[in-house]
Amino acid sequence: MKKKDFFALLLLSFALMSGADLNAQQSEKIRSFGKSVFYEQLADKAQNNNGTIKCAAFEYDKYLNSINSEKETIDEFESWLAPKIEAYKQKNQTRKTSDENIITIPVVVHVIHDDKAVGVDENIADAQIISQITILNQDYRKMLGTPGYNTNPVGADTEIEFCLAQRTPNGQATTGINRLSMATPVMTIPGWGEFTTWDMDEIELNLKPATIWDPDEYLNIWVVDNILLGMVAGYAQFPESSGLEGLEGGGLSTGASTDGVVISHYCFGSADIYPQGTYNFPYNKGRTTTHEVGHWLGLRHIWGDNDSCNVNATDSLNDYCLDTPPADDANEGCAQTSTCSVPSMYQNYMDYTNDSCQNIFTEDQKMRMRTVLENSLRRNTLAASSGCLPPSEFDAKIGIINMGEDCEVEVLPVIMLSNIGTTTVINSAEISYEIEGETVQTYNWTGTLNTESEVEIALPLVEFQQTSDFTVNLVSINNTIDDNTLNNSKTITKTIPSSFVSSSVTLFLTTDSWGDETSWELINNDTGTIVSQGGNYFGNQTISQSFQLTDGCYTFTIFDQYGDGICCEYGQGSYTLTSGSQTIISGGSFGESESTSFVINSAASIGVYNPFGNIAIYPNPVNSILNIDVTNAMELPENIVIYNALGQTVKNHKVNGLSDFSVDVSSLANGVYLLKLTGQNQNKIFRFIKQ
Repeated sequence: MKKKDFFALLLLSFALMSGADLNAQQSEKIRSFGKSVFYEQLADKAQNNNGTIKCAAFEYDKYLNSINSEKETIDEFESWLAPKIEAYKQKNQTRKTSDENIITIPVVVHVIHDDKAVGVDENIADAQIISQITILNQDYRKMLGTPGYNTNPVGADTEIEFCLAQRTPNGQATTGINRLSMATPVMTIPGWGEFTTWDMDEIELNLKPATIWDPDEYLNIWVVDNILLGMVAGYAQFPESSGLEGLEGGGLSTGASTDGVVISHYCFGSADIYPQGTYNFPYNKGRTTTHEVGHWLGLRHIWGDNDSCNVNATDSLNDYCLDTPPADDANEGCAQTSTCSVPSMYQNYMDYTNDSCQNIFTEDQKMRMRTVLENSLRRNTLAASSGCLPPSEFDAKIGIINMGEDCEVEVLPVIMLSNIGTTTVINSAEISYEIEGETVQTYNWTGTLNTESEVEIALPLVEFQQTSDFTVNLVSINNTIDDNTLNNSKTITKTIPSSFVSSSVTLFLTTDSWGDETSWELINNDTGTIVSQGGNYFGNQTISQSFQLTDGCYTFTIFDQYGDGICCEYGQGSYTLTSGSQTIISGGSFGESESTSFVINSAASIGVYNPFGNIAIYPNPVNSILNIDVTNAMELPENIVIYNALGQTVKNHKVNGLSDFSVDVSSLANGVYLLKLTGQNQNKIFRFIKQ
């Protein structure tokens, strides 16, 4: 069967799946298939473009928005980005190109093959991979004497470069090429049978999370046999604003576990540089990857993925770049096919024209990409990545791994110090840390940290008054500066859940037409117990259920078995959780689940929940007996734990009564310790000195 004939049949199958006379079993198949409209759009575009479309980033992003309320929309992202672009423009309007301004992004290329020899089919040769990195640098730097050069007045050197990584995330040597033998999965199309191909769900849910390198430090590119029956040349994950974390847990994610670019192997690399490779004309000169990396750095298609020729002051009906002319559709071949009255920039990398005629990023596109690299989540850390550096002899890496439970405001931060140097044993480290806007503190660690090893270090107690950034810096190791300072800093945002006064909490829930898919649970975080749960409703139902909660921290989670939420494709479902007259959370458009944490603090209209009241310890410093004053506590602690400076437990004491709030610390070595009190609904930490 010819390729275009197959796509015609594929379109027909999607049309049949949309019919009103399907039986229940067929309907179930469609819902498990999950994306008939999305695939129909891609099949239609592929059929009109010789069987392969250059990019599916926009369609896939749109599909993710339709099923995931946690993913920001284009408008939300652009509203966040616009003032930052303007600030970048003002800051850099008189700046000249220089080596100091160049950002180099480490790249890891994951070559996914079906147990083939290197250089055979999808297990493409090293030379083909290297040719693609060469093309990226020629295109993004507008290199003179290469296909990436242009004389257009708005043609820009983006001052962005790419290198194949020289070190792995744990500091070991690498070529930046990660070959993985994985069988191409089988995709089932209802009514048509099974086909061997990389479906996007399989890539997002399984391939990417299992193979990704730290996206804070690397651009991950996956090269696969084919994408969606060969219809798609490539697609990318768009950047996010700095305040988003992406989805947690199951479901299609837009977060750290999936961040990167996916390219079909026959569209990766340049036939001009390495003609022995496997290529598909007209995508044989590396511009599919140039295009997708542009999306990964925040660029839109130059026609804005709509049929309007009109633009306003922000060009919001097209690509948000005023120096790319209006277009009402993608241009094809090597000529203008858009019907707008002005000439299109069909040479732009963000168009759909052939690889051979593309050679332009504009100044406005450059500003977008540079602004994204300064501000966006998992983009703003790349300039400081050490991925392009070979392994060092003397190299420590710092990372925050624990900032306490959701509702904890008094936190014992635990960081990971890793020795990724090749030879030197680390015996001491000076560490600085701070809550955003507060005084910088210093902590000195001593111990033995061999190469290729790591140690958890518990920092002294910090207290958050509100949601803030927490930053840790490695000042020195072994009383000297690290050979590699690029990985000596880490910042994490500690989010403090909202506090509510009323202990009367009510859930209002209306399911969609598939109520049996919907379930929910309310968990007491302090005890780890389920307060209430429900689900498996029949058809479309509306329920109202109230709970009387004690003061504490809680998490409410709503689930959908098929991962399409309760709104809006199969009925107008929604839910609202309230505390008295206040709304804790409301929604309905989500993927497999949606969670929110909150605090019930009936004792105060504002402030932090603290059932331990004004508990105090004395004397401090202490020589032998440490006393704990619980006179003003609303709730008594149940357990006492003491940690040393390394975060190791040195005493663990269960409280048996009011007379049991003194601890003998005379056997402890002199130094700084942390005492942690735990109860049914709260933890509290104190710092004390043994002398």
